[in-house]
Amino acid sequence: MSAVHITAPYDTTAFIAYILVDMNHRVQVHVYDSSRGLSRRIPWLLTGRHFDGVWHTNVVVYGRELGYGYGINSLPPGKRYGQELIDVIDMGETAVDEAAFIEFLAQLAGRFTVDNYHLTDWNCNHFTDECVFFLTGRSLSPWIREFSSEVLSTRFGYFLRPS
Repeated sequence: MSAVHITAPYDTTAFIAYILVDMNHRVQVHVYDSSRGLSRRIPWLLTGRHFDGVWHTNVVVYGRELGYGYGINSLPPGKRYGQELIDVIDMGETAVDEAAFIEFLAQLAGRFTVDNYHLTDWNCNHFTDECVFFLTGRSLSPWIREFSSEVLSTRFGYFLRPS
């Protein structure tokens, strides 16, 4: 934060707003197509529906990109295992400090483990949604959040359902 010189009388509200603005951090969601374009080529006869991609999401905050797959992982933004970044969704700002978010991640680590991962029922989109909600009070867009349900409702999805 840059130095601020204050002389009396000063506007307390403006000063507090200045401090709070400096404390806020941008929250973004990075969206990748895990199928690398293959989902657009899968015949409609197989699925009964058209899908533009198989969405993988990560949350970007505090200069890191956090995701879930083989446990919770952290990478520099935009470095998702060589996959092409399809979209960046701005989720607003958070006033949650980094230390509180790290504590939150520690709590999530017990649920978002390698063993708990499931392609449709417990995946990266669930992780991203929980992080974004904690940071901003907002949820992911339905086109991401409900993607698993849409896939499971297809003929092909029938074979992906957990038994």
